[in-house]
Amino acid sequence: MSAYKGPSPPWGSHRYGQFLFEQPKRIDFEILPSPDGIYNWDHGAFVERYGLGAPVASPAKAPATSGL
Repeated sequence: MSAYKGPSPPWGSHRYGQFLFEQPKRIDFEILPSPDGIYNWDHGAFVERYGLGAPVASPAKAPATSGL
């Protein structure tokens, strides 16, 4: 976890993802230094470290809506 930092990559074009995970238990997350600690963050290692498994929701998994 880190303090909020808005989408502002230091260079180039980047994709952002939002994923919702079910926590198997209460987790005391490591606090990252901010903002420097977030640029090379390894989300796969984070998921594995905290035993989160597959996301239960993300915009890509959201049901399609019509008329919007």
